[in-house]
Amino acid sequence: MTFNEAKERVLSALTEFPNETDIPSINSINDFEICVGRWSKKVCWFHITVFPSPLSDSCTSGTDASGGKLEFEIIDGEKRMRDVFNKPWETAYLKFRNSDGSFRPVQVKFAKLVEDDDEEDEEAVDN
Repeated sequence: MTFNEAKERVLSALTEFPNETDIPSINSINDFEICVGRWSKKVCWFHITVFPSPLSDSCTSGTDASGGKLEFEIIDGEKRMRDVFNKPWETAYLKFRNSDGSFRPVQVKFAKLVEDDDEEDEEAVDN
């Protein structure tokens, strides 16, 4: 499946619930892009960690205490999903367009693996 084919399915899913307030109003596949999140390099315990996995033990979280940043790369619609995603836990994100065609920031709220009442969920925002 290509990303353009996936966009058709995403459009169908997002327009199925028109009264949803958390999702921007969209009418066509031109109103959003599919992108992947990639962690920028960060220093952690005296070594460089690049693209940390959500399954690794240390130095990974939704927000980054050691300087890394989640960056969102728009994927060419002609690319096949299996050529971009090579790990089963990789996540696709949506970048919505404003009415003037510019992109809105990607806002992601990461769920905690272990619930902790004292801390809030971690967030990442693309500016």
